[in-house]
Amino acid sequence: MVPILEKIANQLETVKCYILINASKDFKTTFPNTLHYEDFEWPTINENDASGMCYTSGTKGLPKGVLYSHRSTYMHASTLISPNAGDFSNTDTILLIVPQFHVMPWGFPYVCLLSGSNMVLPSSNLQPKAIINILKEEKVTKANGVPTIWLGVYHEMKNNPLKEKLALEKIL
Repeated sequence: MVPILEKIANQLETVKCYILINASKDFKTTFPNTLHYEDFEWPTINENDASGMCYTSGTKGLPKGVLYSHRSTYMHASTLISPNAGDFSNTDTILLIVPQFHVMPWGFPYVCLLSGSNMVLPSSNLQPKAIINILKEEKVTKANGVPTIWLGVYHEMKNNPLKEKLALEKIL
């Protein structure tokens, strides 16, 4: 991703620094203010402190804010990675359809980081044809999304069968 991001870095006026994960010390980049993740000095924080906040949609009353602790976020992601849960690994490419503001996207950004999985974000086009194209082009092995998303994909594929076969039994 670095070569791609370097092409637009001069247009990212609000970025204060770039953090490289798992890059060797002699890795060359044109980014200004680069830090290596492994060298970062983490502040001392309590694992029960809040790491994020999301708001409910208010479907059962007034909207409410929900705080997630560092501990609960880590434990959730660690559990999802395990073989008896989601069995995520660095061989997976995961399509994250759950919005980033919804229940800390079910923990999937953290799952991807901890497991080394590739993360694919669909942007704002959640139409079935667009999702099917992403599944094919990115060779997605696992995905998340609400049932209405997958029903749309199902109906699209039923009405317009693909010439090539997708390994949807792993995804759905």
